[in-house]
Amino acid sequence: MKSITRLFIFLLFSLLIIACSGTSNRSQSTEVIVEVVDSIEMIRSKIFRAGMIGYDLYVVVTVKNLNTGEVKDISTYSHSLRSAINIEKGQRVGTQMNNADFSNRYFAFSNDSALWTIGFDIYTEIDFERFKEGQIDKLEETLRGIRADEWRGINFNDIYDNEAMLKAQRMFAHFMFNNGIVVQSCSQIGSMLWCFVFREAEGFPSKPGEFFIGEID
Repeated sequence: MKSITRLFIFLLFSLLIIACSGTSNRSQSTEVIVEVVDSIEMIRSKIFRAGMIGYDLYVVVTVKNLNTGEVKDISTYSHSLRSAINIEKGQRVGTQMNNADFSNRYFAFSNDSALWTIGFDIYTEIDFERFKEGQIDKLEETLRGIRADEWRGINFNDIYDNEAMLKAQRMFAHFMFNNGIVVQSCSQIGSMLWCFVFREAEGFPSKPGEFFIGEID
């Protein structure tokens, strides 16, 4: 009888150890997932802030059209966003931003010129979801390539309609920003976007592949 009791206690103790180990592993796994998510969000915040203090980058912001009440996330060029803020405030375009202008990534505009400047109507949330669903394998492959090479030029010259190309570029930049990738327009080739892995360092890039951003608070 004593041997049976000892066996029962041993089995119970073993089960408790296994259960605790599983809980610990799940906890560690959850912590890793949270850490990765926090890391990407921190990069997104720094890319956004870099765009607002003067670097010309694609950023994703939440915008409310005060005339219609519509609220959505859009990808826009940072200098366009800075100009739209000036227009909305009745300031001269190019007026220096202050911290209150970009304390978060939420903006509200009623001025039609400001909304046009940021391209509020270039694509809808449904357009973006369809874009991701239709090209997710290609997008993820491109994302892996950018991270492996640290930068890549992505050309949209296979889209001959300028409006359609602009829409595709905006949605592509939206996807990349969400994944912590820096996207810039190529000044020499309008159909080209430069994509970079975010790195912080002193100085500004002199050529593609050397994208450095100064320390961003």
